[in-house]
Amino acid sequence: MTSRICLVMALLLGGMPGARAADLPAWDFEQGVQGWLSLDKQAELVQEKDGGHVHEGAASLRFSFGARAAAAGELPGVMGVPVPGVTGARCLHLAVQTSVAGPVVLALRETDESNYLLFAHLTADEWHALDFPLAEFRLDEHSQDENGRLDPEQVNFIGVADPGVFLAQANLPFFYARPNQRTLWVDEVELLEGEPDRLAAPAAAGCALPPARHASGRRPGPGRPAPAAAPPRPCGPRSAA
Repeated sequence: MTSRICLVMALLLGGMPGARAADLPAWDFEQGVQGWLSLDKQAELVQEKDGGHVHEGAASLRFSFGARAAAAGELPGVMGVPVPGVTGARCLHLAVQTSVAGPVVLALRETDESNYLLFAHLTADEWHALDFPLAEFRLDEHSQDENGRLDPEQVNFIGVADPGVFLAQANLPFFYARPNQRTLWVDEVELLEGEPDRLAAPAAAGCALPPARHASGRRPGPGRPAPAAAPPRPCGPRSAA
């Protein structure tokens, strides 16, 4: 089933346009959807201003969709944004909230149409502030790349998907449970020059460092000053904003 998900994502993302890079992009959705688009023709992709679904600032991005059979040229449960390369980036940061617990797929597509994927499992109804080193993304088994590694300067599309939609179509009981209508909220999407804090030092015995943004590498959103460098966080759960 994972192979099917990856193959369909590769086919759909393969048709997205590329561009040339100038700087690392960031989206805080304070000014609308900021270029993000839906590959699901029946989904709703809008700016969200309900405070319970905003991680920082006054707005986030809301993506609502349903589990259904995919029509030609679309992919239910997938959204993303074209980017002009991400030269110099080492980490992808984003905050995600989901209405249904389950996996979320992040995809980075190169200009040669190779796709690099990363899966994360999220609990429902709470914000997850996540940092993923680009080195953790793995080449989709249905993609071919000339050097077998992700090249940030070649990335021209960032995708976010809920694979539960595909699993629901396969009539797998766990994922087919109601509600079939799902919503993802995304906020503070940023490409960072530094590695996340959780990789800066080993965790204490019996304790895992939580995902956390890298203070020195974080880019401010439009109209907001750059944040001051934060002291090292103690090992333990990170509270949602």
